[in-house]
Amino acid sequence: MIVPTRDRPEQLRRCLDALAAQQFSDDVDVIVVDDGSKDPEAVAGLVKARANARLIRLPGSGSPAARNVGVAASRAPYICFTDDDCVPDIDWLATMRRRLTEGAAVVAGRTINGLPLSALAAASQLVSNAVFELPAEPGAPSSSLACRRPVALAVKFDEGYAGIAAEERDWYARLRKAGYEVMLEPSAAVRHIQAPSAASFLLRHVRYGRGAYRFRRAHRGARIEAPSFYTHVIRAGFAEGVATGFAVCLAQIATTVGFVLEMLARRATRT
Repeated sequence: MIVPTRDRPEQLRRCLDALAAQQFSDDVDVIVVDDGSKDPEAVAGLVKARANARLIRLPGSGSPAARNVGVAASRAPYICFTDDDCVPDIDWLATMRRRLTEGAAVVAGRTINGLPLSALAAASQLVSNAVFELPAEPGAPSSSLACRRPVALAVKFDEGYAGIAAEERDWYARLRKAGYEVMLEPSAAVRHIQAPSAASFLLRHVRYGRGAYRFRRAHRGARIEAPSFYTHVIRAGFAEGVATGFAVCLAQIATTVGFVLEMLARRATRT
């Protein structure tokens, strides 16, 4: 069980409590990768209080590196990933493990917005999940993900995505090229409890746009989705409420800004 974390000790506490409450949690090795927290002792104290948890520290290398380091340190046959601001349902680990023991190589669970009254949180989760609903890109965010350890060792997360986003999309794309199938398991759910401010919301989606450009440049010649994809996402946002719909529109604008910024930055490096 790999949990990257940085500067969110209270969220990490909640996540570790949820993991300790899982079915069959006694034989689960929880590896917390602290990726450069400003208060490393707070993280260390939380990990030390859990009998089945251990800590690895990185200097701020990014979430893809944190996952790769966690995989390398694990000796378990199955690897699960979640994020420090997520709370897995009580049967999440058991469901993931069952699918892997039944023969799946990779299992993609579901990530649900844990703050339904926050329009920004609802919009951010909707947009994050939308790309994995495309028929050509089945998967899920890395907050609800499991695979066999040899798979994670053979296809590592690309650390070039550090500080932006889309490392999961890139990982899934390379998995498919390597011949692995991704099993979707919507009953394995985690609840993403994020409380973004307006500024952090916009900055997050700018990063999504940067990651989207890098992903599309690597795998799809920088082609964007059909217009119907974007109209579907906006309609889904307004179906959850007017505020959520407008927040989705803002997210799409911020994503476009990030996409253009990354494109211009790449062009500048070639001149």
